[in-house]
Amino acid sequence: MEKYNFSNIVDMLRKFTDEFTCIYIQFNRDRMKGKESEREMYKSLSVMNYIVKTFAHFLAPFAPETAQEIYNSDKDFVLLKSFNNLTYSAQGGNKTVMSDFINIYETLINVRGKVGLSSLKMPLKNLTIITDESNRERLLALEYYMKNYFYGPNINTNDISFVINDTMNLQYSATIPNDKGKKYKKDFPKIKTILENLTSNELKELLIGGNPKILLGDTYVDVSDLIVVKKIGINKENHDNIYTQETDIFTLEIDLTQDETTENKYMNKLLLREIQEMRKRSNVMPWNKILVRLEKLDFIDLDFLIRESGCSFIFDDVSIDLLCESRLTLKNYITKILMYLI
Repeated sequence: MEKYNFSNIVDMLRKFTDEFTCIYIQFNRDRMKGKESEREMYKSLSVMNYIVKTFAHFLAPFAPETAQEIYNSDKDFVLLKSFNNLTYSAQGGNKTVMSDFINIYETLINVRGKVGLSSLKMPLKNLTIITDESNRERLLALEYYMKNYFYGPNINTNDISFVINDTMNLQYSATIPNDKGKKYKKDFPKIKTILENLTSNELKELLIGGNPKILLGDTYVDVSDLIVVKKIGINKENHDNIYTQETDIFTLEIDLTQDETTENKYMNKLLLREIQEMRKRSNVMPWNKILVRLEKLDFIDLDFLIRESGCSFIFDDVSIDLLCESRLTLKNYITKILMYLI
């Protein structure tokens, strides 16, 4: 601030805003709307209120008017008035779980970009999250929170599994950086050769028990000096459709197979998005009752569309004044969507 390097601050605030909107708000939409329970709605909105007001404090020194407007924005937000006195608290364990989840979420985004599935609406067939026995508690905590809070349409996989590596074919390998040569002197070349020739099972046996040193040849080597990599043993027949990626303590096995079920889910999400856009274009209020006429298509999942959009659906003509219409290409077929206000 003293040097007026506002660009550095703006970059940090922009990154924070992206994470806040794309992760916290995105993954808590149902809670904020009260779909889970009134208690969960108040808790999630309380956290949002705390974060927004704290953000305003950071913004105030170089954008005081904007900060003041943000800080006072809850005056017109009726829901916030009933719990503005609530405070946000997070246990350390919950912070660790959230950090683990964000790492996994960002890893999935990166993988999607690499393989041409950048659209989050395109489901992945399967995600397997794997770790070793020493991180069992963190995996169990992650499983609990993902299944009860974070995991949902935003992760967008047809199935998800949480696995301790003893039940999977994890392949271990290890190397030692060249900058450790001075430490081990004449034994360093021998250590490198031994590591290169160790099988996965041999290395796994050496690492079991968490001993700080392992014996390689005639030399004790600090485990902390090694770079240990754990990869999933992949069925060669499915290699083109399975992608593996490492986070700090987890190995992710991502099945990218695009079958008919996966494609149908994607089509329904595109259809839902178009219906939501039609509501916005027509300035429809959340409490307005909407009727949508669709063409009969085999892949349409009415239960999903009703649950997520709050609209009613028909396939036949009706004698009601048309609110708006749209056309959407789904599976190389241009389908007409008609929206009515009832």
